[in-house]
Amino acid sequence: AASPALSPAPAERPGLEPRSARRAPSPPRRPAERLRAERPGVRVQLEAASLQQVRDFLTLEGVDMLLLDNMSVPQLREAVQLVNRKLWLEASGGITLDTIRDVAATGVNAISVGALTHSARALDLALDLF
Repeated sequence: AASPALSPAPAERPGLEPRSARRAPSPPRRPAERLRAERPGVRVQLEAASLQQVRDFLTLEGVDMLLLDNMSVPQLREAVQLVNRKLWLEASGGITLDTIRDVAATGVNAISVGALTHSARALDLALDLF
């Protein structure tokens, strides 16, 4: 029986240099910079689930917005103070129509209320053509 053809070793493949001759990779660019180079005008939003993440994200360059996820009203208030208008802030997660006024009073720029969509009552419609 004939043996299956083996693919050539990397050094023998056309267009590939031996591993020892390859240049070291350049250091990775900051993710936000790379994203903006690929998609000019894009805004970068990170999701922070804790005040420590908010602090950490404030040290990064190129971030425009933070989504403050599942934070209590006191945590949202502290996040707003930490950010001090340097970034656009959106509160999300666990917000209900009963708590939205308190969340708004924290000073965030926007509020997402999932209850508007995932708790909406369904309406069953049918359109019978024939």
